[in-house]
Amino acid sequence: MEIEYGGFWRRFLAAIIDGILISAVSFAVLYFILYWVLPNPDKEVLELIGELMDSTFTLLYSLFLPVIWTGYTVGKKALGVKVQKVTGEDVTFGTMLKRVVLSAIIYGISLGILMLVSLVMLIAREDKRTVHDFIAGTHVIKE
Repeated sequence: MEIEYGGFWRRFLAAIIDGILISAVSFAVLYFILYWVLPNPDKEVLELIGELMDSTFTLLYSLFLPVIWTGYTVGKKALGVKVQKVTGEDVTFGTMLKRVVLSAIIYGISLGILMLVSLVMLIAREDKRTVHDFIAGTHVIKE
């Protein structure tokens, strides 16, 4: 059976869906905090809390959901793609740690240059693997 890989548009739209979901949860929690815990915070405190919550929810969502849900996030499930190891096995926490955290560090150190390289790889490579896929030993496939 030949593997069909998840291309740019499916991955991009899945990321948008996931981003909207994470933002909605962050907003709901932030609203609760502002309404019940800190009714009149300084602008700086509000921005800090918002950034911390968004970063925390993004990290937890990206690390744990694909492990619990065998390679899917809500966006990936909606678009019919999933992350798996190149061996065909389901991703583990260690795999996702490399794919999410280590990759973010490397993208940051390269000042985003490797993110652009990943975009070119996603468009040009037949297997659609990007820098973070190579770091973690993963690929994104169609269901």
